[in-house]
Amino acid sequence: MPGHQNHAHVRRKPLAPLPDELSGPVRDFVASLRRMHGELGYSLKQLESRLPVSRSSLSRYLRGQSLPDERLLVQWCTLSFTGEDRLPALVELLHRAQEAADAGEPAAERDGASDG
Repeated sequence: MPGHQNHAHVRRKPLAPLPDELSGPVRDFVASLRRMHGELGYSLKQLESRLPVSRSSLSRYLRGQSLPDERLLVQWCTLSFTGEDRLPALVELLHRAQEAADAGEPAAERDGASDG
């Protein structure tokens, strides 16, 4: 793995705050994923070149709009020196988030827009 990085001055667009509707296990998982993402220092474009997933999917994961599968999470964690240490806790958070999503907890996307 190359240790020399010339990306130190690449400007990353800051992540928007998580929506208030995102709560419980899904919010906990996404917050942990964002923390790891911030420590990695990669832009979404750089991550896209290192992971088998599109930039738009990465963005959805970091906004809590969808959840990655466990295999992708493992690959994402291996990009970080501390990520592998966190992997068991992140996998546990992911499983809880998936259960909550399956139970219908994140209602933000289901509610739809009501204009009247």
